[in-house]
Amino acid sequence: MLIDGKLTKPLLRFYTWSKPCLTIGYFQKYADFAGGSFPVIRRLTGGLAVNHCNDISYSLVISEKYLPSIRDQQKTYMTIHSALRAGLEKAGIKTDYCPQNGDKHTNLCTASIFAHDLAICGKKILGSCQRRRGNVLLQQGSIQVAIPKRQTPEQFARTISQGFAKALGITLSQTTISDGQIALAKELSFSKYRSLDWNLHHCATKPHRVITKIR
Repeated sequence: MLIDGKLTKPLLRFYTWSKPCLTIGYFQKYADFAGGSFPVIRRLTGGLAVNHCNDISYSLVISEKYLPSIRDQQKTYMTIHSALRAGLEKAGIKTDYCPQNGDKHTNLCTASIFAHDLAICGKKILGSCQRRRGNVLLQQGSIQVAIPKRQTPEQFARTISQGFAKALGITLSQTTISDGQIALAKELSFSKYRSLDWNLHHCATKPHRVITKIR
């Protein structure tokens, strides 16, 4: 939970996309993807390009107070994906861990296999990326599965959350987005994330300033 811009409790959020688009990792080049059929938006997190259409995405913001292993990238990735796997199973979707690392030279997330990614029948359906600032971690990911019939996106997300919480032995409480947060999101959308200054920026020359998980 954010109060006055400060993280007081971990925040897990699920969301869908209003129209197809492509998000690219913080260190990827906008020019490599521009000119296609879909809008291209550069994420705050690292990682590879992700096509968004019928997927459901998630973001987790958590501090070292609640996740002591936060500075261990592999361990945090494994912990969060294991909990999401339990949540998906509760929703009736059985997944396996991807068996081995795959091609790391592709620009697309779904075509690159890393340890602890999730798959169905050998096809990757969940990969994530990270960014740290101080003792706070942001992890984002895209779950590339169809929402089960007779379930709304809200019901599907709630079921995953319940399995996620049980796997970690924690209690989640549902919150709503405040009017102030919505206003801030709209402001950032227009002033930052839709701007060419943000999307054309490529900071690979200064990687020491950002700690990310490239997935």
